[in-house]
Amino acid sequence: MQESALATEIADRVVRILTAGMQYPKFGKGSPTTQEVAQLVGRDPTWVREGIEKGWFPIGICTTNSSGHRSFYISPKMLWEVTGIVWEGRNE
Repeated sequence: MQESALATEIADRVVRILTAGMQYPKFGKGSPTTQEVAQLVGRDPTWVREGIEKGWFPIGICTTNSSGHRSFYISPKMLWEVTGIVWEGRNE
């Protein structure tokens, strides 16, 4: 049963990536924070940050300054390609 779910997830991701070159949804302004993505995917923000930094959750980039402070940028398009979630922006 798990193999079937994994195959479906992989197929969905491949379809999103292939169709991203042709058309993609309209995304909201700005980019989501790691906290917002964590809420969207039902995970802890640390999980999101580690996944971006280590490359197994490829939705953005992590930069580290000389004092060791990490900063994250999450691409709404990459978030959609990996998870199927459309970033609609913040309700402000």
